[in-house]
Amino acid sequence: MFRFLSSLAIVFVSISSLCADEVDFNADVAPIFMKYCNGCHDEVEANGEIVLTSFENVMKGGQSGKVIKPQDADNSYLVRLIEGRTEPLMPPEGITGPSKEEIAVIRRWIAAGALKPTKPLIRRLTDVPTIKPRDEVRRAITAVTHSKDGRWMAVGRYGSVEVYTLPDQKLVQTLDGMTGNVNDVGFSADGEILFAAAGEPGLYGQLGLFSTDTWKPLNLLEGHADSMYAADISPEDKIIATGSYDQTIILWDLKTGELLNTLTGHNGPVYDLEYHPDMPILASASGDRTVKLWDVTTGKRLDTLNEPEKEQYTVSFSPDGKHLAAAGVDRRIRVWKITQQGQEGSNPILYSRFAHEKPIVRVVFSPDGAILASAGEDLVLKLWETVGFTQTGILEQQPDWPAGVSFTPGSDALVVGRMNGTLTSYVMRPEYRKDANTEEPVFLVTAPETIPDVPMPDEGLKPVAEMEPNNRREEAQTLNIPAKVEGILLPAEGFSEDVDLYRFSAKAGQSWVIETNAEQSQSPADTVIDVFHADGEPVLRYLLQAVRESYINFRGLSSSELQVRVKGWEEMGLNQYLYMNGEIGRIVRMPKGPDSGFLLYGDGERRAYFDTTAVTHANEETVYIVEAYPPGTELVDNGLPVFPLYYRNDDDGRRKLGKDSRLMFTAPQDGDYLVRVRDTRGFGGSDYKYSLTIRPPQPGFSISISGRGATVKKGGGVKLTFKADRHDDFEAAIQLSLKNLPEGYSIPETLVIEEGHTSAEAVLTASRDAEPVDADRWNEVEVTAMEVGAEEKQNIDNLGHIKLTDAPKAVLRLLMPDGSTSGLQLKPGGRVQAVLKVDRAEGFNGELKCDVHNLPHGVIVDNLGLNGVMIREGENQRMIFISAEDWVQPMTRPIFASATGSYNEKVKDENTGKEKNERRNIAQHSAPLPLEIVKNPSVVRREP
Repeated sequence: MFRFLSSLAIVFVSISSLCADEVDFNADVAPIFMKYCNGCHDEVEANGEIVLTSFENVMKGGQSGKVIKPQDADNSYLVRLIEGRTEPLMPPEGITGPSKEEIAVIRRWIAAGALKPTKPLIRRLTDVPTIKPRDEVRRAITAVTHSKDGRWMAVGRYGSVEVYTLPDQKLVQTLDGMTGNVNDVGFSADGEILFAAAGEPGLYGQLGLFSTDTWKPLNLLEGHADSMYAADISPEDKIIATGSYDQTIILWDLKTGELLNTLTGHNGPVYDLEYHPDMPILASASGDRTVKLWDVTTGKRLDTLNEPEKEQYTVSFSPDGKHLAAAGVDRRIRVWKITQQGQEGSNPILYSRFAHEKPIVRVVFSPDGAILASAGEDLVLKLWETVGFTQTGILEQQPDWPAGVSFTPGSDALVVGRMNGTLTSYVMRPEYRKDANTEEPVFLVTAPETIPDVPMPDEGLKPVAEMEPNNRREEAQTLNIPAKVEGILLPAEGFSEDVDLYRFSAKAGQSWVIETNAEQSQSPADTVIDVFHADGEPVLRYLLQAVRESYINFRGLSSSELQVRVKGWEEMGLNQYLYMNGEIGRIVRMPKGPDSGFLLYGDGERRAYFDTTAVTHANEETVYIVEAYPPGTELVDNGLPVFPLYYRNDDDGRRKLGKDSRLMFTAPQDGDYLVRVRDTRGFGGSDYKYSLTIRPPQPGFSISISGRGATVKKGGGVKLTFKADRHDDFEAAIQLSLKNLPEGYSIPETLVIEEGHTSAEAVLTASRDAEPVDADRWNEVEVTAMEVGAEEKQNIDNLGHIKLTDAPKAVLRLLMPDGSTSGLQLKPGGRVQAVLKVDRAEGFNGELKCDVHNLPHGVIVDNLGLNGVMIREGENQRMIFISAEDWVQPMTRPIFASATGSYNEKVKDENTGKEKNERRNIAQHSAPLPLEIVKNPSVVRREP
């Protein structure tokens, strides 16, 4: 288990002094087998199928049966072999075998019953010559840490630990005698103990514990079958955990050195460990491409965070324990939100940042939680703010790998130890944290400001005719905008293609809609438009910086599909832009289960943002999450590509104009510009007619109602969808008002179509005693709409003539857990419970598939199964959980649930008069339940 040593030298116990009950297989017998036998009797050679590398293998025996008879050493086959009492002689002639004293140790172990070992198996090198180096050896730094009390800094090197005083960083002690590289160092929370994790590669791990009062060793714990790469002490200073290249984690009693538990489950080396600051949770980073959470009180695995794509080298908890950061060979920093219990599936990934161009060797939070530092094999040190985990600083290029990284206790400096043996301290400037005035993070690169449209009068456009030649820049036809020109893509004699150029003047900040009409007028032309500067250079619209690389998986994507499966989707988020070979989509809904993908914004067909064009994409095509920045922005290099986006459109990105083109152009500066019109295929002819319009934008919207004139059942509800057709990039929120419903019928009086979205849903319910109402009364219902914050209202078509039928087979209700309907309250980043309850009519006992509608963007039902939310046959209710992203803004929305199912109904056959079963469908909706998103002052996040 461990050895108490008065120094770091190994003390051997005299074999002759051992009593039978003191002999331990791992400590006393296995070293004899290693010395004389394992060359021919290990897992590779296994002569005679006898393996002597472990207790289990020895007791298993070999080709001739068992080799050990507990309590009978004389008749044990193994003893007879090594004593030369049976053939074949072991070891073979000419090879030295165990001495009489060593054979006596084996006999005593067998005589005592050949008991299981109680101590770890330590494999030691034997007869290794000492070779002195010819030149000075580079003393690489492999670990750096500070004590929490601000007294000490420890630096790990090969075979030793250096101790420095703080804050002057004066060397006061060197602790020699450790075996191999000191891969990790640390202090207990009370500052009384220093630990150092090391070991002999391929043989054993070694953990030295030292008193910070005397710097004398307290214990030397030896265990594992390979070097220790990591260690950490629990916050209450009771348990120390060690991780090794042998893929295991061992928990030790800090005071006694007793081995408490061995945690298995990783399929690769354990490279790093860290305790949660407040709970008995241990995080581990491994070469098996996972990060795991462990309950150290029970030894059970809590969760496996499997989003990483390659080996993970480092983990770090934020000081408040709410976040866990990890990184490794895949060059990304991932940050998970850690729940209080850390249970499986409850620790969502929040961020995945492409951080370095080579593997990341260390991430560490500052003690105040304001900064995350990352160090990579690319010799780069980066600093990240911890609100949205955006890069805020890059330190100087490092001369060698920065293997040891640690913040001072006051978070005022970052100390870096390198593989070339050098040690440097970097002062943490205020801008690495927050702005002194706003308390917001200071970002190296900020998102683009929205350029407001400059209002211009619509003067009424009279079309002018195209004037050829206009194929070259010098020949471009001048237009006085706003303008409309009618042209033909007709190649001149001797030319295969006609390209038409038009010149116009615009002032900086002015926005113009540039669009064509060809297919809409039955022309065969498939137009594409580009905007150039007067010198012919394309006008740069944005710089798109990739922040996440991925690829399409499972299947390809047509030009109209809304759903796409992407590798590593867990590391992406709502409202992020997805760059797909020139097309830009935007994520509106996360996958609902293992058999679904992202849902991208669109109204029946996929919308392409920034006036890009939706196209077909192949399976395994590389895609990127991108962020858009104005031209001229000095971007921070993150190792991923930057895509220039120019003013160009083939097919309208909003999918309203078919194959015709549309651009929203904002002039970057005063001057002349050129717009080019051509056929995307290079075709042309006398019938390839088009019109080109350059006009001021007229942002606005119109509303249509899906479900007008629907039928509602007594005591039930029917869903109505209010759709917004947005014009000229109008994206603001729209408020709907519904008034003057007939008695016995109800619908929420106010609905909101959120910013950038195109619909809101509502349920119209009828009471159990409602009466049919004629069409004239339904015509009196008032439906109006207005931009949120504006005053002018639009009158919208009414709800139509709503019909009433008998009570449904099932009445669905959406309730609070206590059965009330007063309303749910949900904090951003939080989770609440609700109940779906079904009142079944006699004769209906079938299964119902349920869903919840009109949830705010960023709010989901998060306990969906493979088949969604199901109320199974014979059940009457189901608990659901509703959760919100951190960035969801305060609001109140009426949400409602729907249920669909089917049942058999007995009816008379008109021909035979006999009863038969006919399948009937059920589609029912609950009454609305208010959902209030309340302000959560403790959550500060950048909106996506």
